[in-house]
Amino acid sequence: MSDKVEKSLKDIIDSATPVDKDYIFDITEKLLEILLKLSKEKPPLIHGNITPSNIIIKDDGSLELINFNSERKKPFLLPKKEIKLTIQSDLYLLGLTLVNLTTKKDISELLVLDNKVQFRRDTGIDRYYKNLLDDLIHPNPKFRIKNPKKALKHLLKVKKGKFGLDPFARR
Repeated sequence: MSDKVEKSLKDIIDSATPVDKDYIFDITEKLLEILLKLSKEKPPLIHGNITPSNIIIKDDGSLELINFNSERKKPFLLPKKEIKLTIQSDLYLLGLTLVNLTTKKDISELLVLDNKVQFRRDTGIDRYYKNLLDDLIHPNPKFRIKNPKKALKHLLKVKKGKFGLDPFARR
């Protein structure tokens, strides 16, 4: 009999235990790598329902996406105009999931008009990471990050502090 206890990301979010920046960056990187791998399949595989409940954290720290193309539930819905599922749809849903992780607040508490998610005041994480999240969850796909490779590149710059000096750091 196995003693392995796998948790969903929702379990982490719902726990009282705070999550630190390195943990958030690690989860983000692993999920973007999964989406990158799925996007390279022929044809590309679209998950269609990325939520904290559909991300399993295994004992070894690896992640697994479950429940592909299952019914989406509020508040993890795509903007109304977005009918066809694409890799950008998955990036949007991933962004909502990461906002949920960084703020530990339900997405419905952060929604304002036109599916815009206001989260920046509710987390103390790096502003460049917040910019990445903004680029993932833009309600208009034209202004959203186009693919996991670009998102991963942005994240790696954030992790390495490659955005230069923050001109607002002393204010």
